[in-house]
Formats: sequence, structure tokens, C-alpha cells
Amino acid sequence: MMSTSLSPRTLVLLGYETVLVPTSTMNYPSVAVETGSLYLVGRDHRLYLLRLFMPCEVCEKCRRWSTFHGDKVKGQLVQKSLEHGHHYTYRSDVAVLQQAGLM
Repeated sequence: MMSTSLSPRTLVLLGYETVLVPTSTMNYPSVAVETGSLYLVGRDHRLYLLRLFMPCEVCEKCRRWSTFHGDKVKGQLVQKSLEHGHHYTYRSDVAVLQQAGLM
């Protein structure tokens, strides 16, 4: 099996304050890694595409483009906006959360 080497670099996060976040190098036994995509490393040391956990879409409440993440409100799984906190029923793939051990 082929492997992909992820190169080291520093991410610059801009917002209220500029933050430098160092990244590290790892060898991953797959060629299925998408260049330019962001990944989470799970407890099982597998890579998970970040966009599966944080989809971007138009918010049903304010109609603005938003980034959502899974959350629980009153015991119910919802997708919640990072930008403004609006939330509604979770519609993304629950199996992705289960595979990563987040549920």
C-alpha cells in the first residue's frame, strides 16, 4: 500500500488576535488524502475530513452562509452555527461522528 507524507507547516489564524499554530508531519498509509483539505486525527490515529464534521451551508434562520458543528441542545443532536449560534436538527451523517468516537 502506498503512503502519503503530510509536510510540516505553520497555520496562521487571523481574528481578534493573530495566532501561529504549528503543525506536525505524519506518514499515513493511504493515497486517499486530499491535498489542501483539513483533517482531524482521531484517537485511533485515522484521518477524518474536517468538512464532514463542520459543514458549511446557508443558515435556515438568518439565511447567511455559516459553518456548523454537531452539538447537543436539551439532549437532542443539533447542528449549531459557529458564527452566530443558531441551531436546528442535525442533518449531516451521524455515522461519521460515531466512527470518530464523538457519539
